[in-house]
Amino acid sequence: MAGAADRPVLSVVIPFFNEERAIERVVEQWTATLNGLGVAYEFRAYDDCSRDGSWAVLSGLTGRFPRLVLSRNAANLGHGPTIHRGYRESRGDWVFQTDGDNEIAPDHFRALWDGREGKDIVIGRRRFEKRPWPRRLISWVSRSLIKIWTGRTLDVNVPYRLVKKQKLDEALACIPERTFAPNVAMSALACKRGWAISEIDVVSRERSTGQVSIRKWGLWKAALKSFLQTAVILVRS
Repeated sequence: MAGAADRPVLSVVIPFFNEERAIERVVEQWTATLNGLGVAYEFRAYDDCSRDGSWAVLSGLTGRFPRLVLSRNAANLGHGPTIHRGYRESRGDWVFQTDGDNEIAPDHFRALWDGREGKDIVIGRRRFEKRPWPRRLISWVSRSLIKIWTGRTLDVNVPYRLVKKQKLDEALACIPERTFAPNVAMSALACKRGWAISEIDVVSRERSTGQVSIRKWGLWKAALKSFLQTAVILVRS
């Protein structure tokens, strides 16, 4: 791994689950974008015990991409706990998280990076090309609840966020490792604690590979679980 002895300026955390057809393209595109920044970075890819060939694809890329740091969960933990692990293990002064499905392309990252000065967290604000109505409704409910709790409206669970490591560690101290949606809890804590927050518009496209892990009424159960966990975290913090 290049630069292993030095603290990187930026850590990028991307979880993968059954995304074997998308992985190589995602790694190539993000590496090109990150190389263009001219800063030391680490690219942390996490395989959440995929059932397809995702791990084999990732392992085969390490020779081409020396800043790629691979980790594989011993068992399927779920999206949220995998992200939490990536956050904890990141070493950069800034930590960026996105998903391995490539729904939000690297094109928008430069705007987040350039907009970080004076901010604690820079969050993507999704503009959807196409989205099923249940997911639109749940997003609206989640934003509304965060506004009720904290007085601020954000795209609370967007998988496109850049956060100061110092602030991230403060938030993680309040967020249990197995939290279903740590990004929702982080967003709520950021609002409650008065972090300097900026939002940048990003375009979210429909996924072309992999699988959606939560469907139909499972979405509502997942949303309820996330909101209850976040409420407890806010009360305790």
